[in-house]
Amino acid sequence: MRYLADCGKDIAPYNAVIRGLAERWEIPLIDVSAELAGLPNGGVGLEGIHLSRVESAVFEAPYLKHGMTVRNLLTLQARDSVWRSFPPSPPP
Repeated sequence: MRYLADCGKDIAPYNAVIRGLAERWEIPLIDVSAELAGLPNGGVGLEGIHLSRVESAVFEAPYLKHGMTVRNLLTLQARDSVWRSFPPSPPP
């Protein structure tokens, strides 16, 4: 887990810049790091590198304790938000 702890220190400044750019340019941002922070082991698997995972398409409480499932849900929610932000196309 030392690797994960060391990475967290290096990643934070980059994430801050990315968040600032997204806010400044009003670009949608999926802030996976912020969402995973409250998960067991920060949503990372036992090897300390990859997101923890189970059945990643099951969006129910027990599965939402795993990084990959949360990342997938956030991605779908962001896509839906962007999709809904465009006006409907007029009928042909």
